[in-house]
Order: sequence, then C-alpha cells, then structure tokens
Amino acid sequence: MIKNQQRIVVIGGGSAGIAAGIAAAEVGFQVLLIEKSAYLGGKATASEVGTICGAYRYSSTIQADLILKGFAKDFVEELAIVSKTKPLSNQYGLHYLPYNIQQFKQLSLKQLTEKGVEILLKTSVTNVYATSGQITAIELDQNGQKEMIEVAALIDASGDALVSKLLQLPLIQSSNYQAAAQIFTLSNLPDFGENQLNLIFMKNIHAAVLQDDLPAYYKAFSIVQGSKTAKSVKLKMTIPLEVNSTQVNLELLHKKGQEMANQFVQIQQTKSESMQSIQLESIADEIGVRVLERPMGKYVLTEDDVLSARKFDHAIATGAWPIEIWHPLKPLEMHYFNENEWYQIPVDCILSNEISNLYFAGRSISATDNAIASARVMGTCLQTGFAAGKIAVDVLKGLSIEESVSQIKILQIID
Repeated sequence: MIKNQQRIVVIGGGSAGIAAGIAAAEVGFQVLLIEKSAYLGGKATASEVGTICGAYRYSSTIQADLILKGFAKDFVEELAIVSKTKPLSNQYGLHYLPYNIQQFKQLSLKQLTEKGVEILLKTSVTNVYATSGQITAIELDQNGQKEMIEVAALIDASGDALVSKLLQLPLIQSSNYQAAAQIFTLSNLPDFGENQLNLIFMKNIHAAVLQDDLPAYYKAFSIVQGSKTAKSVKLKMTIPLEVNSTQVNLELLHKKGQEMANQFVQIQQTKSESMQSIQLESIADEIGVRVLERPMGKYVLTEDDVLSARKFDHAIATGAWPIEIWHPLKPLEMHYFNENEWYQIPVDCILSNEISNLYFAGRSISATDNAIASARVMGTCLQTGFAAGKIAVDVLKGLSIEESVSQIKILQIID
C-alpha cells in the first residue's frame, strides 16, 4: 500500500530519532518513526546507558553548565526533573546526568505523541527505493507483514547506517569497532554507598584474578554513577571481544555479556561475606555497542575537528564530550580538547552526498571512527537529530539548506 507523499520517515527511536521526529512534526506533514525494539530510547533504554553525556561544558568547576539550547536543553532538563536526578562530575572535569530508564521511555513517548508523530515499534525497514537521487519509498516488516510506505524525506537515526547499506551507498567503516559494554543491575545489596561498594567489588575481582578464578578482563567494570538506590545498583562491564556489525558477532557479544554478569555475581557472593545475599536482578536487553559503520556525507567530521575545537559557519550542533575510545583488552583511552572549549558539527555531516532527501542523525552522522567516539554521546545526538528533522521539513516547505541552518543556529547553537 502506498501512503501520503508528504510523509517524513525517521528510522530509529533513540535520542537522535526522537529529536528528529519532534523537530519534523509541523502542521501539514506526517511524521512516522520506526523502531525495531518494543519501546523507545535506543541505547539509552535498551542498553541502559544510564547517563547523558555531552550536555555540559567540559570544565573543572563544580557547577554543571548546560552547553545546549532549544529542544535538547529542554529534554535534558525535563528528564532530570522526572528522574529526580542532578548532574554529577568526575575528577577530569566531565559532567553528566544520571536518569531513570523508565522515565526516559515515558518522556520520549509523551513528547512524540503530543506532537502527533506516528510510532511503529517492533518494525524493521527491509528495503529502500530511490530514483534519480531521491528516496521514493521504503518497505517495512512488522511481525512478518510487509508494507510499502511512500517517503518525502528520510532520516537515518539507526546507529548503523541502515539506509546507506540498503542502497549500497559509500560507508565509513572498519574491520572492528570500539569494545561493547554489558550493563546489569544487582539487588539486595548491603547498605553501603557507591564508593564503598566499588571498593568491595574491586577487591573481590582482583582476588579472583590473582587466584585464577577469573580472567583479568573482569577488572574492566564500573558502577554506573547515580544508579545506586537503597538496595540496588547498576554496573557496566567491558566485553573482551572484537566488535563488528554481523548478526553472529552481536549474538556472541550478548551471550558473553550475560555470562560475565552471572560470573561477576557468583564471585562477589563467594569472596565476601557482606555480598553473600546479592542477586542479579536484571541484564540490559541489548549489549551496549558504541559505534558501527556510518554513512558518507558531504563532509566527514575528523578527530582534528574535535580536538582543535573547530567552529563552522554552517554549524548545526555543539560537541562537548572528549574522544572516548573503549578497547576490548586495553584501558579506556581519552583525548581532550582544551577545558571550557567545544567543537561544532557542520550541516554537511548530516547531508547525504548521494541522495537529496536523505539525512543522518545521532551515531549515523558522517564522521571518522575517532570523531564519532566523541559525537556519539546523547547530548550531541539530541542536537544532530533535531537538526536533521528541522532541515527535512524546511526543505519540503521550500526553504534552502542555508535558510534552515540559519534558523537552527538561532535555536540550538551556543555563542
């Protein structure tokens, strides 16, 4: 069945897709958001990331300073209110917001629904059709039922360049990507604070490694800051396997993550009397895959753009998080720009070099491996998503890209 020609389709219901759907939802246009999972939020909820990074200025000051404007700022502030959380910081000058997973789902659904965005969950895009440099339609699969949808503009917020792969367009890709993470929740904990819990967890893991009860890679874990409640806490473990985009690899990562979460609990129970009663309450639905292939846009954001805090005339987003590279079997690698600085992302990173009505957002923007290691965080994804949605609807209204960018700069680019 062929539907409305003036329909803007967003693929991916993570932070970027949510922002894109809201930005595109103007009078006279229908917006359809397609998400493969059973709920909204993408990695923020399915992988239970737990903190919004990249929303605050990189600064050693105690007070967190939002570096966002417009929709992204409003979303982060409202999420803090409904989650009943405040920004936290570390010794390196990085500030981030803990949030409640269920509140993220509910806030996303509420805002999209209020804007009249049509949402299809548990739905996959199986084909994309293009003629003369324009996407005309997509094929959906919902519970085995195929349907054809006519498209006026398409926003790829899939996180893995889905549209470009289906259209066999050029990709920015590597043989392997950053290490994945497994997040899980422990319950029935003793009445200790996060720091004391972390010390006990670490002591027990180190003892198990020394006694050859565990491989050394089990030491690559951390408490998700701000996740501690009266009797539970979330932990993040780095998975010691190479990451690629094949389904087999993703299944191996998921299996390994579950195995490690269970083993972690068993070691804590046997190595410490205070931990004998702890339980593995839950494991995140999805493994935390940080980066996969990206589409090739009109411009490719580079590591030098990030570290030199480069500003662009046609900026559509502000990047405030350093380059963060996770390795399967090596320590976390961080590369910083100067304190109190930030970089900008130009519009050409979200514009397809091949298809005139295809836009990129979130982890699917055009960027090198190291550049996306900064730009992939949620504070930035909210902005690139909003920009993609705004440009998509503006172009359909007859505005030029330059005119749309001028409006975006007023709405969300800081001075």
